[in-house]
Amino acid sequence: MQLEFLSAAAKVQAALRSMGCSVKDFCIILEPEIDSCPQCHGPLYVVKTTEAREICSIRHGKIWMKERIKACKSCDDHTHQRSEVPELIAPPKHVFAYDVMAFAGEQKFLFSKTLKTIQQTLSNRHGIRISIGMLSLYIQEFCCRFECLHYAKLEKLGRWIKKNQLGYMLHVDCSSEQKSDTVFVCYDRTSEIALVSEKIPSERQPFLVPILEKVRKCLGNPISAMSDLGLAIIKALEEVFPNAERRICHFHFLRDVGKDIMGPSYDAVRLRLNESKINAELNAIERDILSANSVPPSPAEIVVKKEEPLLRHCSRRQYAEIEPLIALRFVRLCRKARSLTGFGYPFDLPWVRYAEELYRQAAEVQACLDVLQERRITPVFLKRIGSVLSPLLPEGALRNELDPFVRQCLIREKQFVELRRVMLLWEPTKTGAPLSAQYGVNSRNEIVKFNKDLRRYRQQLRQKTSSPGQSFRKEGYQVILGHLEKYYGSLVLHPSLWRALQCQVIDRTNNLVESAHRNGKQSLRKTSGHPRIDREYSDYGAYLPIISNLKNQRYVESVLGEYDNLAIELSQLDEAEVAQYRERFLQAKHGPMYQAVRSISDIALI
Repeated sequence: MQLEFLSAAAKVQAALRSMGCSVKDFCIILEPEIDSCPQCHGPLYVVKTTEAREICSIRHGKIWMKERIKACKSCDDHTHQRSEVPELIAPPKHVFAYDVMAFAGEQKFLFSKTLKTIQQTLSNRHGIRISIGMLSLYIQEFCCRFECLHYAKLEKLGRWIKKNQLGYMLHVDCSSEQKSDTVFVCYDRTSEIALVSEKIPSERQPFLVPILEKVRKCLGNPISAMSDLGLAIIKALEEVFPNAERRICHFHFLRDVGKDIMGPSYDAVRLRLNESKINAELNAIERDILSANSVPPSPAEIVVKKEEPLLRHCSRRQYAEIEPLIALRFVRLCRKARSLTGFGYPFDLPWVRYAEELYRQAAEVQACLDVLQERRITPVFLKRIGSVLSPLLPEGALRNELDPFVRQCLIREKQFVELRRVMLLWEPTKTGAPLSAQYGVNSRNEIVKFNKDLRRYRQQLRQKTSSPGQSFRKEGYQVILGHLEKYYGSLVLHPSLWRALQCQVIDRTNNLVESAHRNGKQSLRKTSGHPRIDREYSDYGAYLPIISNLKNQRYVESVLGEYDNLAIELSQLDEAEVAQYRERFLQAKHGPMYQAVRSISDIALI
């Protein structure tokens, strides 16, 4: 009610300002909400009236207010009674309101806006002028307060999950940049809510266990716990959740298997192609073509459009005009072969595809050169391309080196595809990017079929590895079987998950967490304007997952009620708890001895 009155009073002040009146003479005077002492019920007297204070708010506009501070004469402690309204609007001793803080944090972390853009938006749309330095401080304060709010509501969130989902499926993962701290995140897969996000020195079990214990304390034991193949995370989950169904990400499992069976042969192909510098020489030819030629004249276009074989009917003059186009076509066909389908290595083998495409283009270029030689036409660019690709012809030196390794990669690829088909991860989904899509099961029949196919495939591998045959193929199957035997219990979908199917989809990958990490880093790159975000990720990496919960409607309903309540929730936090989170932020940013150094900064040393 008082906030609604404040909005009306702010409009009156705005009207007075437009009439040229001094708003300081028409301040809003706020008195305590109580009329008598809460202890002895005696009357209160006015201790003092504060100076006029200006507050800039998005919701209320500019407000000038004073406070009447009262106390009781009868009570010994003389506790001051103040109005609660100022504390609900803006932080103590600050001009800008909590809704400005919420707006700045939302724009930076949810919409990837730069500080300059946020400043301009506040000025143009809301008439609030704020410096970049103050805006940066408010964003830091938003991080600290929202983290405090999230963990204060975590038990409430746990009750909501238990009521609406019959429990939660825990997905965990660590992420870092080259020189940044490591961020450990725990997600509920079904609601897609980040439960806990903490910064840790490294991915080691002693640092992971306390964070998982916080999850268990607030939300209880999960239905299942999924991670990648990191040994420290697996041991930490086994220690904290010994009775939870342990699962590993099928995508990470397949990636490790693929690298183990294809690594040596694939690395040999990549190394030899890199050492040949074919790509660099083709790029040089392309630069020469583009710098020396413009759009071909119309006679050349007419020649190109004819249906007859181009090189067998064109004149020398026509060939000279269209040769840059032909050469550019060959160069770009060679480069096109390195595009990926989205899964990445070892699901895609870009260097093997590149080698195969170079084989094809080398043969075609040589055929074109033979035709031109018959017609006594002297090529320029095409001859250079033929010289670059000649080692890849059937009798070429580089071809003889590459062929054995390419054949080995193709054999290993077939073996790997067999495993991917069994694990239902052998082609991209149509619903989204391959590394962000959901690969789950929706029914009990799908669980039974998946487990049955995986068990049958394991039995087939045992037979193939025990029977006589080609040693190279058998080695590949032995590697796959070794991984299956080691992780089989965490790959199959246990019948205990059937109950969760009543309201959940059982995801078989950790793509949700991986995708959240990628999105957060991409947001920091947009706001900073730099590809390297080591410092930014160390400062804000742990806050990104929990702040991104604001995009989740289920989180907003269970924690805030309505999104518009965010500023009010930030203002009603315990200031002592907020100070602890603020201190932790500063220590993480400036070092663990930040307070100690600051405490002696004013002491004379000599």
